[in-house]
Amino acid sequence: MASDGSIRISTELDTAGLQSSLDKMNSMVEKGMKIAEMSIMGLAVGEGFKKLAEAGIEFDMQMQTLQASFETMTGSAEQAANVIAGLKKMAPVTPFEVTNLAEASKLMMTFGESTSNLMPDLKMLGDISQGNNEKLQSLARIFGEVQSKGSMLEKDVLGNNYLRGLLALGFQGFFLMVCVGIYAVLVNDMIIATNVHSAIFSVAAYTVLLCFAMMKTGSLSRTIFNTH
Repeated sequence: MASDGSIRISTELDTAGLQSSLDKMNSMVEKGMKIAEMSIMGLAVGEGFKKLAEAGIEFDMQMQTLQASFETMTGSAEQAANVIAGLKKMAPVTPFEVTNLAEASKLMMTFGESTSNLMPDLKMLGDISQGNNEKLQSLARIFGEVQSKGSMLEKDVLGNNYLRGLLALGFQGFFLMVCVGIYAVLVNDMIIATNVHSAIFSVAAYTVLLCFAMMKTGSLSRTIFNTH
């Protein structure tokens, strides 16, 4: 019986020591896992800050590139800065990024869009495209082409109208000479000796007729050449 008791006590002591060792190991494992978790979180946060910094640097580079592009197109650093400021203000209230709006703006300005009309026209095209960047770029190109062709057509019309005006002015001078020649013939054919009073009234009537005809030469010439 004494030997059985001795064996039982020894086993219980050995089991208690094993449990203590296991508890210590579990505690060390938990601490190690917490440290690893904190390290992973730290790495994730660091990676996030790194990506954020890279995005900020990339955005600054894009803005510098846009500044240079718009400065070349507008010929003024101040106007370029105003255009970029307008794009930055528009971007948060639209589905488009600043770069998307900038590309559309450059397309429109390439075809002669003025900086004063750029933002209202760009907003209109953005509303029509309904947040689709491809549609926005296509609409910007089409809008610019239409504006450019309209401007060229207007210049052609003005140029043609100017030439027609010159021709009309030349023909007006010709009509004036014709009127004066007819007046001279009528006056020379008058017989003044028989009735002086009648002759005076005739000359006055011819003179009034001459003035009226001379005033009508301008409108007649413009009507012939269809100018304004």
